[in-house]
Amino acid sequence: MEKCIGCLAPFQNTGFFSTKEELADHTYVCNSCGEQARKALANMYISTTIFSSCTAFQVRELLIKGEQFEKFYCQIVNDYTSISLFQSSLINKLFISLLEGEKIVIGDKAVYENKSGALFVTNKRLLFVTESSPVGFPEVIDYHDIVSVDMINSDNEIRIITSDNALRFLKILWTEKFQKQIKKQIELSKKSKQEKVIPSQNNNDSSLFDILERLGSFRQNGVITDVEFAEQKKKLLERL
Repeated sequence: MEKCIGCLAPFQNTGFFSTKEELADHTYVCNSCGEQARKALANMYISTTIFSSCTAFQVRELLIKGEQFEKFYCQIVNDYTSISLFQSSLINKLFISLLEGEKIVIGDKAVYENKSGALFVTNKRLLFVTESSPVGFPEVIDYHDIVSVDMINSDNEIRIITSDNALRFLKILWTEKFQKQIKKQIELSKKSKQEKVIPSQNNNDSSLFDILERLGSFRQNGVITDVEFAEQKKKLLERL
């Protein structure tokens, strides 16, 4: 008996009305899973009415994406109560904008250039998301570009100075928490950048030891003398 590629439930013969939809690889998806997959597409701002050009793998991926979004949506609403339940479009855009491995540290409603939205501090960058516009600069701010972060309590404002711009985010409830978290992420970003230099240094150390090993082989084979080996060894070790 044929089964739905999503829920794996067997299809029942219900007569005239079909409870399944055929996919491109001649597998089938039930009406319920098909609606869930379409909902997942809608969350990514893609609309479609039929899945005849999709494979079972693609529809399964959509169903997984849909489940991930539902969990993400509930988490955002529960963790950040200032972000209204009615701002589903904003949460949709945040979901599809996050990079692989990107996690939200703190978020709150904010106003930027008279646009209402939400400001999010993530482990990779700052994101300002609105319902009416796509995510893009200056809505995306790289920590490496930030020169200073200040808070102005009288206006619930976070003022961020970058290498070529001054950004003001207003009406943020937890300004002090935001400032601390942004500064923390900037420091973590700097630390991460510095640590990336270490592998190249280790590779250099490794290459020096390779040279030293070859010199030992040259001495053993009589290519260089013991004195020459000692001189070259000393020079190499001084470079460590």
